[in-house]
Amino acid sequence: MKDFRSRILRKTAPLAAVLGLLVCAAAAQTLPLPSGPPIANEVRFAALGDSGNGNDGQLAVARQMFAVQQNTKFDLIVFLGDNIYNSGSPGDFGRKFTLPYRQFIENGTEMRGVVGNHDVRGEADGGVLLQQMMFQMGTRPYFAFARGGGQVEFFGIDSNAFITPNLSQNARDQLQWLDRELGGSRAKWKILLLHHPLYSSAKKHGWNSRDQGEMESVRNAIEPLLERHGVKIVLAGHDHVYERVKPQKGIFHFVSGTGSETRVGDIQSNSPFYGFGSDRELGFMLFSAANDRVNFWAINAQGGVVDSGTLR
Repeated sequence: MKDFRSRILRKTAPLAAVLGLLVCAAAAQTLPLPSGPPIANEVRFAALGDSGNGNDGQLAVARQMFAVQQNTKFDLIVFLGDNIYNSGSPGDFGRKFTLPYRQFIENGTEMRGVVGNHDVRGEADGGVLLQQMMFQMGTRPYFAFARGGGQVEFFGIDSNAFITPNLSQNARDQLQWLDRELGGSRAKWKILLLHHPLYSSAKKHGWNSRDQGEMESVRNAIEPLLERHGVKIVLAGHDHVYERVKPQKGIFHFVSGTGSETRVGDIQSNSPFYGFGSDRELGFMLFSAANDRVNFWAINAQGGVVDSGTLR
């Protein structure tokens, strides 16, 4: 596995380097995890999607994420949708959110998140409103907030509004908001959070799948704004894999949808988007953003680093 991974990463390294992506090619060269307090204006955060199953997998990832926090001192978690399976029901919040992440709630870790397709199924029961309150979104299921003295700004959107090409008024209002917020941001690192990926190599929802049209609809609606306003990083879930997508139009895309379960055999390595990935390991991502670079790690439920690198 190590030799295979090294060959894949060596093959993609020349293009990645041109676009500002430096990737560790073998386990011996894995970036060391950060430790100790962050430096001035450094932003450390974890990211994971599709976590809200209430199963053993979710608990294992939550335990490992907490163990990693003890050394890395990250103080923010961003949830990438499908936070409460199967329908975002308020009755499931205790078992599928409060219990797994109790230690983070108790130590004051900031939690932000976007809603996924499963979260909105129970919208009539107030589940989306509850997530808006829990994740500090405000009166709408989309939001922006800055960290690191304004060097890093996050923009969270409800991608459910964009899965068809015929956009509703709600979708158009959200696009206008995103255009305005991105245009007004002076952050060096603009990071988009959403559930549905713009690019994915997974069989379930990504390239060459029956849901490819949904992915393309989201991409067609959102990507022009990202290009126009210099967004650097896009984090998504939806597909139950980890994938580092080849940089697209100068933007780094990651799919982190293994917060509680995986789909073994789902990644298509012959996809034109595929950079590196795993469909066999539960896990989460860790980021450290400071000055002119962002370091990233994909970490599995046993604490192993699956992938790491530096974005510039």
